Amino acid sequence: MFNCHEVFKDCATILVPRESVSKLGQNQSVLNIEGKLIHPEDVKNFDNPQQNFMIFQCFEPNIYLKQVLNNSLINRFLKKCEVIVHFTKSRYLKDPLYQDFLAQTPSAKHLLIKETNPSLSNRSSCRFQFQLNHLDSKYQYIFRSNPAAFDSSDPSHGLSLERVPKQLTLNDALRYNDGSERDGLEESVKNLRAKQSSLPANQYKSAIIKDLRVKKIDLIPVKHCAFAYGLAITSNNNFRYVYSGDTEPCDSLLKFARTNFHSTQSEAIEVSRLMRAKFTILTHFSQRYGKLPYIAEMNRSNIGIAFDNMRLDPTDLPRIPLLNEPLKVMYAKHLERIRLRAETYQRKYSHEN
Repeated sequence: MFNCHEVFKDCATILVPRESVSKLGQNQSVLNIEGKLIHPEDVKNFDNPQQNFMIFQCFEPNIYLKQVLNNSLINRFLKKCEVIVHFTKSRYLKDPLYQDFLAQTPSAKHLLIKETNPSLSNRSSCRFQFQLNHLDSKYQYIFRSNPAAFDSSDPSHGLSLERVPKQLTLNDALRYNDGSERDGLEESVKNLRAKQSSLPANQYKSAIIKDLRVKKIDLIPVKHCAFAYGLAITSNNNFRYVYSGDTEPCDSLLKFARTNFHSTQSEAIEVSRLMRAKFTILTHFSQRYGKLPYIAEMNRSNIGIAFDNMRLDPTDLPRIPLLNEPLKVMYAKHLERIRLRAETYQRKYSHEN
């Protein structure tokens, strides 16, 4: 890992175009704006020590932890881990196998993500949720803290773990192919995942569909990363939901009504019009929009915006566009900044072409 601020500072000093910085991160040489050849070693900062971390999700200790504890390669990597993030349930922490797992990493800092976490530490997200909840509490759920104070002799509550406040960040980083990868580690992780995939999941499919009270669930392969899918859900009353997810435009969803992923807002709205969707909810906005995207078509009666933790019922869809105007007022300054930035970019792009 590298100090991204120092790297970008170095790139700016030697006149490397911003769009070429990622190529340096891929260990490729590039030309600066003066035509000089710049090599990765000219800008990379090797002063920062290497940091190892692991994100571990445990559904069942008897299945997953046994595989981890018996894997010599992963065990060697664990001893060098500085931070381990645990996604698991509270009761699993008491399991002897989990205690053995924690004992193998005495010098690591552990971050526990579980259902009984007592408080929320993402202040900006909580503030945004609070504002939306005041606009309409029916659709926008607000998370509340779950404080608890107790003295316990249970060893799982006596672990010496450091609590790390979470803040939203948008960072760029370069990673150099310096041999720091662990040979065979990726293969070992793949084998652990295969343990889950070998479980007889098909026998639970009908039970899941019944529990969700839907008639049919279809997964449609889409053009994105490996194993990316769109989702089409047909309810018992034949109401169909189509979630496109995160993909580039493709024809794979034509049989369920064509949809786009990784598209512009206007493309998504146009595709929903072509598929004759009764209602369109726009999601998955780029981080550059922050609170609210700038959408010219927000005055239409069948277009709405989704936010994190929003809860909707199909019968409530006509009400969603009514929130668009209040949202414009609430975040007027934010939308104005986005509009000015878009105009500046468009002028620059038109000038370059």
